[in-house]
Amino acid sequence: MLGDHLSEAIAFGNLGAVAVDRGEYDRAEKLQRRALELHRELGNAPNIAYALVNLGNISCVLGDYALANDLLGEAIPILRETGYKLGEGVALLHLADVAFGQGDMSRAASTLLESVQLLAAAGDKFSIAGNIDLLAQVCAAGNDHETAIELMGAAAALRDRLGAAPSTIKRTELDALEKTLRQAVSRTVYERHWLIGKTLDFDTVVRRISIVARQIVGPQHPVPMLPEPEAPATEYNLTNREIEVLRLLTEGRSTREISETMFISPRTATTHINNIFGKLEVNSRIAAVAWAMRAGVT
Repeated sequence: MLGDHLSEAIAFGNLGAVAVDRGEYDRAEKLQRRALELHRELGNAPNIAYALVNLGNISCVLGDYALANDLLGEAIPILRETGYKLGEGVALLHLADVAFGQGDMSRAASTLLESVQLLAAAGDKFSIAGNIDLLAQVCAAGNDHETAIELMGAAAALRDRLGAAPSTIKRTELDALEKTLRQAVSRTVYERHWLIGKTLDFDTVVRRISIVARQIVGPQHPVPMLPEPEAPATEYNLTNREIEVLRLLTEGRSTREISETMFISPRTATTHINNIFGKLEVNSRIAAVAWAMRAGVT
């Protein structure tokens, strides 16, 4: 109705979202700016934060990283104060995208990890697919092509299960990334690692994000570890953590290297290895790796 400024603000925001889906970013920016102006006039903190996040995302897409940082930097404290974890997780995902655009891979990875922790707790699998995409881009930028391919496969499988599709600009980015990765490795290597990613269940994917992001961030910038799921990850009763240890064994990592990669003590790494031997009924690393190869856990 006339004079209903809240409805007007929401309408501008929704129109802006439609414009983003269509790839009309200049128009989307104008619409979201108007939405933000109206929400500021109304003084509703959560709605102001949502508008700031939307506008920050658009600014990032347009390459205005300084503005995107300012907008998202204003939104995140509001979201934290209101306790809206899902919104904070989405905002941090966009902030990680800003860091990636600025070439700061360590900050991108640490911010992304904080984002995925919040999104996983909120159950927002669609946004987590965005985290996976971005981490794949970070890995590719660091020439870790195999991990990037696995992550792309995992994101594609997750979207298939959700019946969702990436946005217009994300589809363009993913197509470009796929082209780069296919040029970097052989067809056989690409297809093998893509299949590995596609077969990962959701909990394992989240764990994989944690490990890969921590490797990029490095020990000088510690980040909180995701909680260990109690349920077994496979029919062989291996936990998600044991699956990751087994993957590292197939890469020929030593106990020390496994402990450093997973940010656990050597004693804990040894315990995981012994547990794997017991569950698989093998008595050596070679036998465990042979089992992993047969089972496709590589």
